[in-house]
Amino acid sequence: MSRKVVHPQHNHTVITVSPLTRLPKLIQDRIPGLTVINFSIPGELYRDSPDYPKLAKLINESAADIILTLPHVLDNLVQHGLCCDSIKWFQSTSAGAEELFHAFPKPPDHMVFTRMGEGFGGFMAEYVLGQIISREHYFPQMAEYQRQKVWSRSKFIQKRSLASLTIGILGTGAIGIKIAEASRAFGMTVKGLARTMKESIMPHFDVILMGWIGGAILDAIDKEPLPADSPLWTHPDVVITPHISGPVTTDKLVLSKYF
Repeated sequence: MSRKVVHPQHNHTVITVSPLTRLPKLIQDRIPGLTVINFSIPGELYRDSPDYPKLAKLINESAADIILTLPHVLDNLVQHGLCCDSIKWFQSTSAGAEELFHAFPKPPDHMVFTRMGEGFGGFMAEYVLGQIISREHYFPQMAEYQRQKVWSRSKFIQKRSLASLTIGILGTGAIGIKIAEASRAFGMTVKGLARTMKESIMPHFDVILMGWIGGAILDAIDKEPLPADSPLWTHPDVVITPHISGPVTTDKLVLSKYF
């Protein structure tokens, strides 16, 4: 964990807690006059990391009034002693907001919380349509046949056109709208469903394991990382990706424009 400080003349101090070392400079370029302090963290920082108490102490000493990081990082920082009395604005670097309610069951009146839904729409739409196309056109199975040096068409001739499919999108915000637009471009029938923070479309994985649905593509999971003994890892109708459907690494740097 390293620390970098940019010192312009301004009344606000911004803390970024991120593996993206260029993010402070991009924010500085867009909003000259901010004091930006970056605490560089590993790309994967989970609840049991020993870095949280030290990081919370350093942020407390900075007396920052704006913090920019992932919701689960903020949640863990609060659990490990982060004092939010001086923080007026929390800007999430992700689209989700559920973990904010873990950190603050009742958000403090003096804090404003914002997230980056608009910055994720295009990336998420690419991910969703890519996974649907991969599934419907048997790309994983074809890759396996190639590894085995098997030339056979019989398994793949029953593929479905996307135009024959109906997609249900739970959540009609900025991300859902982008996914709907991309789906319609392929001729899919789109059904949009609104949701609230308290709703859960899949409280258990039984619907997958018992075959109630044809398959699942899982990117964000309640407990991350997914335990090694989870039956989902080896389920033939499940695709698992490590929470990367949104912008990551250098792509995520474009989100600085939403700050």
